[in-house]
Order: sequence, then C-alpha cells, then structure tokens
Amino acid sequence: MVTANFGFEKKTHCAKHRLEGMKCFNQNKKCQAEDCSMIASYGFEKKTHCTKYRLEGMIHIQRALPIIDPRPPKKRKLIHEKTINI
Repeated sequence: MVTANFGFEKKTHCAKHRLEGMKCFNQNKKCQAEDCSMIASYGFEKKTHCTKYRLEGMIHIQRALPIIDPRPPKKRKLIHEKTINI
C-alpha cells in the first residue's frame, strides 16, 4: 500500500503522483541542504536539517516517546507526553 505524503495544505498524493510545488509531510523528512540525503533532526519549529548542516540557533527535535508505567502488568497503563524533547 502506498501512503500519501505530499500535498499543498494536507497529504493528498504519493511520491509517484505528486504535483510540482507540493510539500512533503513525511515525518522522516530529508535534510534541506543541497545534495544531502540524511534525515533531518534539527530545525526552528519543524525538522529541516541534519546535524552536519544545521543552522545557528536550531534545536534538536525528537518525537516524544510514550512512558510505560513500571507497575505490574495488571496496573500498568500508558502515560503519553505531549511535549517535544529538546
């Protein structure tokens, strides 16, 4: 199954059928530096650059991972974080 990752305002097209000028909404977006194929992990608000090509003032952006409660399985529940780890 092919996933839509491209569009103007929201995801509407796959890579094969994307139109000129569409943005990539993929979470694992590549670095915007020319000729760089690394995955972006730095940016001002969104991931736009890799470690090598990050600009001054950019922050390291990671997706927050859920924290698992260490109690025994019967009482275990998932605790979600809503913040971005910086």
